[in-house]
Amino acid sequence: MNKPVLSQLFEILLKDDNFKTALLLKQALHCELFEYGAERIVDKFRGDSAPFQRLEHFENGALFNHAQVGSADFSMRIWLPFSGPYIGFYMCEFFDLKDDKSPNGQAKAMLEKMGLFSEYKFEKGKYYKNIFAFPLQEENLITHIKEFKAKLNEAIKSESSLVP
Repeated sequence: MNKPVLSQLFEILLKDDNFKTALLLKQALHCELFEYGAERIVDKFRGDSAPFQRLEHFENGALFNHAQVGSADFSMRIWLPFSGPYIGFYMCEFFDLKDDKSPNGQAKAMLEKMGLFSEYKFEKGKYYKNIFAFPLQEENLITHIKEFKAKLNEAIKSESSLVP
């Protein structure tokens, strides 16, 4: 606990409506700011979801859905956790909607084909990448999404099916 800083903050909160403002900021910083960050990603890629068929705001993230090749149906979700060890980071998930349990399935094969497998880790049925600090590295995240979509598009064009 940093008592000098908290003491200064306490004095500030005693003035006018600063305490009410602080409570509103707490709510905004906890949830609404993360929702806004997710909505910014959706807005950035609205009309440019290819090779995914759809892009939508989903919970506290952006969901790129339905990039189909062979029997695979790939999705990528960018989201901001409200709590836990990854709070304050954009999380990238990549998975096959038809096979989201196997670490050796088509999502792995596609990440390998794209040359991105080493950047993602398998956890809870999906491949994750979580190196983008919110909000400071939003531009890095946008660059990653653009590059990811381009590599996925090329891989889909070059191969009609994957072997799990």
